[in-house]
Amino acid sequence: MNATITDQLEKFSGPVQRAGHAAERAYKMDKAGTPHTAIAAILTDSSERLGNNHQYTAQGIPTLINLYDDCLSGTPIPAKTANAVITDQQENQGRGSDPLLA
Repeated sequence: MNATITDQLEKFSGPVQRAGHAAERAYKMDKAGTPHTAIAAILTDSSERLGNNHQYTAQGIPTLINLYDDCLSGTPIPAKTANAVITDQQENQGRGSDPLLA
């Protein structure tokens, strides 16, 4: 699909889809040998254009790559787990138990 058409279609996507697209693109750039500094610069520039001004670093890119790699095999944070942690945090005013120790 033409990149311009893809960009236009993504304007109608939600944040979940856009996050997935961004992670996939970062993953593909990494696999193509793009330096993490370049990927971080692209994300930082995009964030600035979107009015969020988030600063991305080369050190943070491996986390994005690893997350996408895990998503190739399944869902790294199942809904059941996320809902349990959120409920625990809300019930304990953010001082919830460590779900990994339960």
